[in-house]
Amino acid sequence: MRTASSPIKRITLELGGKSPNLVFADANLDDAIPSSVWSIYYSAGQSCEARSRVLVEQSIYDDFVTQFATKTEELRVGDPLDPETQVGSLISTAHRDKVHGFVERGRDEGAKS
Repeated sequence: MRTASSPIKRITLELGGKSPNLVFADANLDDAIPSSVWSIYYSAGQSCEARSRVLVEQSIYDDFVTQFATKTEELRVGDPLDPETQVGSLISTAHRDKVHGFVERGRDEGAKS
């Protein structure tokens, strides 16, 4: 930012993930749910623009979560070289361990699989 401010250049900072996916009560869930699932799981979730959070309006929350979970169960996980695979492997053992830690922490906090 400092380098760009002197000559007043337009810049966009890529500050990593945590991009929220917002779903409001008037959303078409037939479109929003597959889009929400794909926006986090494509590229095994290892993309800087992955929507790593989904913020859902309370009035549709339960329905959204149920449908979202059902849609994720349909994803084909497998060999990233197989054209039928939708979610491949993680990039490294360290990354796998980090993701596994998130899952375990979620379970410890009450998430159910």
